[in-house]
Amino acid sequence: MFSFRVGILKPQPGIYLKACEALGVQPAECLFVGDGNGFELDGAGALGMETVRVVRPVTPGPFRKGESLRFDASVDDLTRVLTLVRT
Repeated sequence: MFSFRVGILKPQPGIYLKACEALGVQPAECLFVGDGNGFELDGAGALGMETVRVVRPVTPGPFRKGESLRFDASVDDLTRVLTLVRT
């Protein structure tokens, strides 16, 4: 889901809720994975989503905003996310 298509930016709750609606699930059933830029993990976590931060080198630049500091888990390789998925 792209913010420019729905007109809502992360970390606003509406973008996460639209994604849940499109998937037919509740926020508590979701695992949100991101690098934490723009407080995206904070927004997802506030709705009850489990949050996973992907650790990667942070390069300062025009698109880097505030960083999420709270998350449920952290991985340095996306393949490790699979171990966190509950069925």
